[in-house]
Amino acid sequence: MVALIKEDGGEISALFNCAVLLNGDKGPERNIKSIDKEFFLDSFAINAYGPINTSRQILPLLSKGGTIVNFSARVGSIADDEMGGWWSYRCSKSALNHITKLMHIEFNRRGHKANFLSVHPGTTYTPMSSPFTQRRFEAGDETLHSAEFTAETIAGLVAGANEEHSGGFFDWSGQSLPF
Repeated sequence: MVALIKEDGGEISALFNCAVLLNGDKGPERNIKSIDKEFFLDSFAINAYGPINTSRQILPLLSKGGTIVNFSARVGSIADDEMGGWWSYRCSKSALNHITKLMHIEFNRRGHKANFLSVHPGTTYTPMSSPFTQRRFEAGDETLHSAEFTAETIAGLVAGANEEHSGGFFDWSGQSLPF
């Protein structure tokens, strides 16, 4: 794909890294005993390394002032974690937040002048989230977002992003989240 875009002379104004591995066959790990090494490493490969690899391939095509958005999760906030559990997912999303910060530092130091954001999209009702949100959806929970609402809101967040936001971690509404 990168070769095709280069061939056409095109630029990319935004990249949305939506890679996610949420939980394995047994569900999210609730305690340290339930951590499976293979699944833990797979989580990091998909949730953390995947966005690194995609971003470095796309960066040469990213327009000046363009934005790379890494979809993260509020549970990736170390400072906000009061519940524990979900070991692989939490740890890999915490790593992704730091990766976003590192991208901001490195690529802007090199003069690329792009924006890098970690974004928690909010709880969005999708096939991935339905095992955890079905009851809330059926009850009409207004804090549960549709995919359309989430996409529109994130697009607005990206449109308003600038250098002061770059390297940060935000929720769907634009609120800064602690690392």
